[in-house]
Order: sequence, then C-alpha cells, then structure tokens
Amino acid sequence: MNRFKRIVLTLLSGCLVLGGCGRTNESDSLPDGIVAIPPTTTQEVTEEDYTDPYEDEDDEIVRTTVRYTLEYQRTTTTVSRAPTYVATAAPSPNAHANTTAVSRHSSKTTTRTTAASGGNSSSRTTARTVRTAAPTTQRTTTTTATYTTKLTTAPPVTTVTTTFSAPTPEDVLKDMTLREKVSQMFIVTPEQLAGVSKATEANTTMKRRLADIPVGGILFGEDNIESKSQLTAMVRNIQSYVRSACGVGTIIAVSEAGGPDSPVHNKLDTTGFYEPAVYGLENDPDHVYEIGTIMGEDLLKSGFHLDLAPPAGAGSSGYNASPSVTADLVRSMIKGLRSSGMACAPGEFPGTDGDSDKSLAQLREEEFLPFKAAAEEEVGFIRMGHQKTAIDKDTPADLSAKAVKCLRDDVGFKGVIVSGRHDQSAITSEWSSGDAAVASVKAGVDMILVPKDLQEAADALCKAVEDGDIPESRIDESVLRILTQKKIMGLY
Repeated sequence: MNRFKRIVLTLLSGCLVLGGCGRTNESDSLPDGIVAIPPTTTQEVTEEDYTDPYEDEDDEIVRTTVRYTLEYQRTTTTVSRAPTYVATAAPSPNAHANTTAVSRHSSKTTTRTTAASGGNSSSRTTARTVRTAAPTTQRTTTTTATYTTKLTTAPPVTTVTTTFSAPTPEDVLKDMTLREKVSQMFIVTPEQLAGVSKATEANTTMKRRLADIPVGGILFGEDNIESKSQLTAMVRNIQSYVRSACGVGTIIAVSEAGGPDSPVHNKLDTTGFYEPAVYGLENDPDHVYEIGTIMGEDLLKSGFHLDLAPPAGAGSSGYNASPSVTADLVRSMIKGLRSSGMACAPGEFPGTDGDSDKSLAQLREEEFLPFKAAAEEEVGFIRMGHQKTAIDKDTPADLSAKAVKCLRDDVGFKGVIVSGRHDQSAITSEWSSGDAAVASVKAGVDMILVPKDLQEAADALCKAVEDGDIPESRIDESVLRILTQKKIMGLY
C-alpha cells in the first residue's frame, strides 16, 4: 500500500510540474511552491561560419557551408543524385576541409593576404579542382578548400612628404611688368571700370579695362549692391578678370562705419549700428570691439576684404571724443574687425579739420594719438586726407612728402598708405588726375583712391617711371607693401 501511495504521489507531482498548476501565458505569477526555471541553451563559441566566396553563382543545386573548428579540420560530403558529370579527381591529402559542390569544368586557386594591425596578417588559400568525364546518371563533385592563418611582419611603410611653397610677395613682384605694378597702386569704383553710371555686374567693358589696368582694389558703394547672389557673382567675375591679367586677385573694399551711410547694412540687411559718435559718447571699448567683430563677420561673408574704417580723427566726423578716448575706441575696432578676418583702413591722417590752426606740436600730442594706436596694432592700411595743416600749409596731406614722413616717422606706421579720394574737388580743382597721382607717389603714398580719370593716372605714372622722374624702385617699394597685405588676405 505504501508503495502504491508513493506511485500516486509521484504521478501527481509530475502533473503539477508539467501543467504549471494551470498557469497560462497571461499569468502574472506562479502558484506558491513553483519556481520558474529559465531554459538552458548551449552555444558553440569555438567555431565560426565560413561560406566559400568562390562558389559559382550559376550553381543553384547545392550550396555548401563549411564550419571550421579551432583545429581548422572538418569534412562534409554532399552527393547529388541528379544526372550530371562524374568527377574523377580525388581530394588533396593536405586539405583541411573537403566539400562537395556543383561545378562544371572549373579549376581555380586564389590567395589573398590582408595586413593586420600590429604587424599581423592573415592568408587564405582556396583551391578548387574539378575534372569531369562522360555524363552518367550520377554526379559527384569534389572541392578542396584550405584555410590557414599565420603571423607575419607588417610590410614596411614608405612616407612621402610633398611641400608646396606659395609665392612670396617678392616672387610675385619680380614677375610683374611695370604696367601691372603701377595698376596695383589704384583703388577704383566699379563704374570707372564698367563705363556705366551704376555698375551691378562685371560686363565686357570691365573685363577689357582690367586686362589693361588690373587694379589693386575696387571700392564698392550702395549702388553696386542689389542682393547677396548678385554681389557674389559680380565679385567672382571681377576676380577672374584680374587674376587672368596679372595672376593676383584684387582687394574688394567698402566703407562701412555704422550709421545711415552703411551700404552693406542698407542693401543686405546685415547687423546695423549707430554712427561712431554715439559710441564715442558711450566710451566703452569692449562694446566697440564687439561691434567690430560682428561688422567684420558680416563684411567678410559678403565678399569684402577691406573696410575703409574706423574714423580716427578726433573731430565730429568720427567718434567725436577726446584724442585718448578716440585712440582707445580705434584700437578696439581694429581688434574686433581683425578677429573676424577683416582688414581695415583708419583715416584720415593727420586727423584734424582742414581749417584747423593747430601747431605741429599740438598735432603730435593730440591728433596723432589714434593713428599711433592703429600703428601699434600693426594695422595694414591707413588713409590720408586732403587737409592742409601745420605740417604742410600749401599742399594737401596726401600729396605732401612732409605729411607722409610724419605718418611714417612720428606715428610709426609701416603698412600701406592710401590717399584720400582723388575725384574730390580738393584735388580736381588744382591738379589733373595724372599730376595728382604722380605727386602722391613721389610723396610716398602707396595707393591712389578713386582718381577722377584712371587711364590718365595710370599712364602718367608709367611715363614718369620711363622718363626717370620716378625710380622704378619707388614703385616696387609700394607694390611690395600691397602684395604683402594681399597675401594675408589670401589673394594669391
């Protein structure tokens, strides 16, 4: 009886385990006393799958997969009973794996070696040999595959270093003709090149003019800007024309100092700022630095290289502040513009109004201060004006050797000196375009800003050199300064 009870209890326990005591897939819990045991799985981790990459794509009857163990020895044989050809070749005795696959009249041996990191490389050789006889009712095909692994020394690596040397300003200057060098000394308007009253594209007239006089810079105004795409296309074509003529790009300049007369802001809706006098009253150099950074980024994105700003005169046309405050603000604006990649040309030296009666000593103590700050910041350009001052009471500053000497010696400026606009009455009322250009260059000015007649001015400079009135070395001196700044701008 006890034996019978044990049998019955055993059967009942088995039913409870197998049936899960009525638990379904939707059950949230197990009855008391029942513990779920997760299924156990086994996985072979010492084997890797390898599919023959050289199996003929046309054979669709049998596909063979070889699994290699760590000893790389495994043999699988598959026999197809379909009517086909009988293979008479036997497997290679050195083969690590033999398989049967469908093939017709094929024999292929391929070896691939791939370099591995740390000097390791793997080599796999797959040999397939099939010989066929007359057709019968049975087909047996033998394929021999060999898989080997070995360590080898990494192949030597040969490093070839190629250095490209960009031309120096001296190299570029050496390859220029006199006409090309003289042309570098002018900044003109698009209208002077295009022969129209309002230039918004680089027309064929501009192309011909630039081929003859590849000017060093072009000053854009509000009339030359319609949209970002128009401006980009125009600048791109201009640069193409100038580079074709002399191998060096031209400086795209604009006068953007803030206030209502801001051509880029007005036409392209860039960030707007008040006129400089507002910030002179505020006297916050950090704020001016921020303004310069934002303004410079806007100008650079619009395609400009040079901003004819900031105003460095202590008078009402600039920051309208004391010389020391103006010097601090000019310094901050230069730093801000430069931080964004924009060059600038503070002006107009010597800084005082034309009717000023200040002595030379007063000019040095007061008006020169903002320009000294610019020179200390190693600004690339400074503009001169037409003022007749105690420096030279008979001659406009940008035609006066005495004024240029003050800018070089007293201020310590080493960069490019740009004249005032030569199409203004202060020049045109007394000098022709040719005479004014020759006088400026003799005085030591490097670039002539907007001569009234470009052709006349360029021809006059070339003739002055050819006649010995101006040494060509004097032209080279200015052009070398200009090319140095152009290299910084990435124009060659």
